[in-house]
Amino acid sequence: MTFIFGHYGVDKFGCRAEMICFAPLLTAIGHAMMASQRTSLLPPLIMQGLGYSISLSALCPSVPLTVKSSVGTAFGLYTCIQNLGLVFVPLIVASIYNNRGQQYLPAVEILLIGLSVAGVLVGICLVFYDRKSGGRLRTRRLRSIEEEVQDSSVRESEHDNNLRACEL
Repeated sequence: MTFIFGHYGVDKFGCRAEMICFAPLLTAIGHAMMASQRTSLLPPLIMQGLGYSISLSALCPSVPLTVKSSVGTAFGLYTCIQNLGLVFVPLIVASIYNNRGQQYLPAVEILLIGLSVAGVLVGICLVFYDRKSGGRLRTRRLRSIEEEVQDSSVRESEHDNNLRACEL
């Protein structure tokens, strides 16, 4: 699903910041549906899966657009923060579950709704920041591989010419 949203959503339409804002909203709605216990589990799980897929397809390609240098370090920091969430959120969920008499609903869902709403708020801030700073996250597609190869070969030939000029 992430590939589909990435290729047909982010690459075709851009609007990464808006998608980063919309994805946790879907997740929050899915968790609210689960907390209400009035529906089948299938629709909320589908909404949560869609939210996660949209989030990944918009967030990962945004890193090279926002970080000029040290892109590898930025991806490392992104992965570190994500892994911290994957470590601590289940511990918090287990603590709530145990303190509520082995009951999952609605307390854990309220926590997850809160985290999703925090994601929406961060997304809104990102939308405003992106619009203020030139709108790089609104671009449709990263440069193609052919363009990158062509530019790098041009840079290499210019570098070689500069070296030859220095030798003379």
